Amino acid sequence: MLNPTPVFAYLSDHPSIGESIQFIFSGFLFVIVVLAAIGILTSLVGMIFKRLEPKPAPKPAQVAAPAPAAPSEDANLPAVIAAAVYSVMQDKPHRIVQIRPADETWAREGRRSILGSHKVR
Repeated sequence: MLNPTPVFAYLSDHPSIGESIQFIFSGFLFVIVVLAAIGILTSLVGMIFKRLEPKPAPKPAQVAAPAPAAPSEDANLPAVIAAAVYSVMQDKPHRIVQIRPADETWAREGRRSILGSHKVR
């Protein structure tokens, strides 16, 4: 028959450093053993499911067609900008004169303004 006395009843009120280290080590060892058991159990379940999984039929080899040359993103950019301008302007006359990369001046000025507003401590 099992002894109903709890484990903590065997510990003294003021354990020595050796008893404390032994208690900590045994608790740590218990946790490691339980985690290892859970890991082994999940590995076994994974192996069982892998064996029960039906194997796919091998597909016949196909010759890959050469990939068409992808147009560069810059080639589509004028068309996208023209479509955006047309959707905004609708029936009003408009003309796109030049498309160039954005200037970093405004972004730099915004960063300078934000950083300048903070107090240096």
